[in-house]
Amino acid sequence: MRHRREIVLDKQTDTIVVADTLECSQPHTVELYWHCHEEVAAAIADGVVQLRRDGIELTLEVLDPGLSARLAHGEEDEPLGWVSRRFDRKSATTTVVWTGKIPGSATLRTRIALKTQ
Repeated sequence: MRHRREIVLDKQTDTIVVADTLECSQPHTVELYWHCHEEVAAAIADGVVQLRRDGIELTLEVLDPGLSARLAHGEEDEPLGWVSRRFDRKSATTTVVWTGKIPGSATLRTRIALKTQ
């Protein structure tokens, strides 16, 4: 499997599109991870992740069908949703995880948008 990432900034719409291209010859279950600062509040509404901190809001959305989002926060069974700012200390944080199946090679596009008031 080969992975390539392209990042495109659109200054006029305050959006970033991250395109992850996976080249593979057979079906795979894939996961996309986005790690948040521990002070970010996260929620999911209609498949769109809303992130808020200090009056700023971003949305994350996978533009391709077939992937579903979940939020992991300080999970121990599958160590996920943690940050360590110094040795021997960890704090719970949110990790956004999109999971789904691809039939073979695919490009998964994530749009990150600054929500303006």
